[in-house]
Amino acid sequence: MFAAPFVGELRGGHADAISALAICGSSLLPAVTGYVNGSIRIWDLQNHRLVARLDGAHSRGVSGVVFGNGVDGRAYSCGEDIVVRSWCIYP
Repeated sequence: MFAAPFVGELRGGHADAISALAICGSSLLPAVTGYVNGSIRIWDLQNHRLVARLDGAHSRGVSGVVFGNGVDGRAYSCGEDIVVRSWCIYP
């Protein structure tokens, strides 16, 4: 999936390909995208704005993102660098 249509609507994103996407099941804030360049973005879809940029989150492409239990305020990412990371999604 290429990010151009998605990023065109959301300012502050990438022109690179989105490799992973997770949308919170309980609200439109947040959504998390992972990119082939190893970066992660946290989005507020309702207001069409970027909440946080995590450049260099992985040294290689992001292969998956998922939300935690919804109560702990965490998202998790895994990358082609064989690393799993935990992120606070409410900065």
